[in-house]
Amino acid sequence: MVLLDVSTLTSLGRYLRRARGDRARIGGLPGASDNVTLSMLHHIAIVSPRNRKRYRVLFDSADVPKVFLGSVNAIARAYADWQLVLHDAPRAG
Repeated sequence: MVLLDVSTLTSLGRYLRRARGDRARIGGLPGASDNVTLSMLHHIAIVSPRNRKRYRVLFDSADVPKVFLGSVNAIARAYADWQLVLHDAPRAG
């Protein structure tokens, strides 16, 4: 089980950059694009913060192998440690 628990501000910033198509992203599908929507902004800014404590309790109580990634740096370290490779997504236009 992997728990990604980055700050709301980080999540909003990453979402907005992704929607602008600034760069390929880890886990992104080649050629996929994202649009800014009010429902996604609401989910990131309102819904996710309310769920963070609940997710952490579930994570802590789970009796399975776990990895907690609480920052962008922790995610980057895990990505490097796991020797994952980012494939550049083709750019539109």
